[in-house]
Amino acid sequence: MPLALRLYKTNMKENIVKIPADEKLRILQITDMQIIDASQCRRPDRLAPERLVDWSPLCVEKNCYSHIKDLVTQTCPHLILVTGDIVYGEFDDSGRILREFVDFMGDLNIPWAPVFGNHDKESRIGIREICEIYQAAKNCLFRTETQDFEDGESNYAVKIYRENKLIEMVYMLDTKGCTNATDPALKRPRGITEGQMSFVEQKADEAKAEAGKTVPAIVAYHIPTEEFFDAFAEKGYPVAEGIVIGVTVPAHKGDFGAFYEKGFKIASSPENFAERLVGCGVNGVFVGHEHNTNTSVTWKNIRWTFGLKCGTYDYHTNGSLGGTLIEIEDGNLTVRHVPTLVGY
Repeated sequence: MPLALRLYKTNMKENIVKIPADEKLRILQITDMQIIDASQCRRPDRLAPERLVDWSPLCVEKNCYSHIKDLVTQTCPHLILVTGDIVYGEFDDSGRILREFVDFMGDLNIPWAPVFGNHDKESRIGIREICEIYQAAKNCLFRTETQDFEDGESNYAVKIYRENKLIEMVYMLDTKGCTNATDPALKRPRGITEGQMSFVEQKADEAKAEAGKTVPAIVAYHIPTEEFFDAFAEKGYPVAEGIVIGVTVPAHKGDFGAFYEKGFKIASSPENFAERLVGCGVNGVFVGHEHNTNTSVTWKNIRWTFGLKCGTYDYHTNGSLGGTLIEIEDGNLTVRHVPTLVGY
């Protein structure tokens, strides 16, 4: 399998985003679109009859694309992070809806960086072709920069410059966990490995050598790691359905968001993960996966944020859909959710 991974490894051209000298960096996170083509159901009883209509190929504009276009209009981002479960691979064995999505994103003419979620690799077209689709996509920064198959396929770094000055790093990490993949080799445990953490440390060292100091950074991946829940416990936020920080429980300064999930599936992480991220300049971690949880909590000098689910595919709460805007100036970040008011 490592040999196969090298076959679809992208070239080593650096991923660079440049922003105007007089603008604050704006990054839009979207997550968990989970686009479904009901016409590609593998078995007739998989979806309820009404979903065969609601999630037909004709509805993708209403269910997904209109939400993304609205978010772009509201936020004018320099970069879009897509934190996994872009398509529900089980319903895209032809690869058609993935190809249509990357064409749609490319036509926005904004650099965009996707990372895999637990459903993206389920399609029968296979991981090699999925990676090739992203690598060939217009304005897409996707690449595979790690060699070990156990580390996953969507680990890479993005450099952001203002004029000729490196001002921010973005580390994209693959949390794997694709238990329903058609390829048994892809059924790897969900989590971030020591190899992935070493990759971040290597890239942070390279950035420091270039800039002459530690470069501020954020990290994006799909499945939340245990650090999110350590933060909730230490700050006294019960992880229970219906908890709203600042409403049903007191909020610590700057914390916000709600839990509307019945249960969580957590990804593992390396020892001292939070502390090691801080050592790499990281002050923000952004995930998805939990469609109805959208908390943002600061703990151990990092803001740990669940992005708003984008689009109306799969389970969701109307009124709690949209994206997350990350604004960064001089390495300091502010985070706010941006609801969409379209597509319902």
